[in-house]
Amino acid sequence: MEAHVETIMPGFTHLQKAQPTTLAHHLGAYFEMFKRDRQRLSDLYARMNYCPLGSGAQAGTTFPLDRDYTAELLGNEVISEIARAHGKSSAQVILRWNLQKGVVVIPGSSNPDHIRENTELFDFELTEEEMERIHGLDRNEKHDWY
Repeated sequence: MEAHVETIMPGFTHLQKAQPTTLAHHLGAYFEMFKRDRQRLSDLYARMNYCPLGSGAQAGTTFPLDRDYTAELLGNEVISEIARAHGKSSAQVILRWNLQKGVVVIPGSSNPDHIRENTELFDFELTEEEMERIHGLDRNEKHDWY
């Protein structure tokens, strides 16, 4: 921009010529717009970086949800063992468990790997014993996934 501090150009307002300005001033406006966009993208990441399982994400809920317990279950040994047996992730096992119970699941993610993973739920099935083992984790609390 410094190279154009003295480069005169017509300023425009509402697509009409206005007072004279410099090219540096004109480019500075774009710099500020891109800077703002970069801040917004950073803010977007902070806002979207959360676990939607058990968060009442679509419309909220009056039930007391425990997102920490949901996150804990993703690493729970029962869920992890079942996931390893099927070559799947813990999240896929939880989603499949819901599907087999007749629950409509609408997983969401902005991560391309997780989006792909969320579609790979139909090439395996949980056994009745696995379904019962997962159901045994219920603490009589309301979660989106049970």
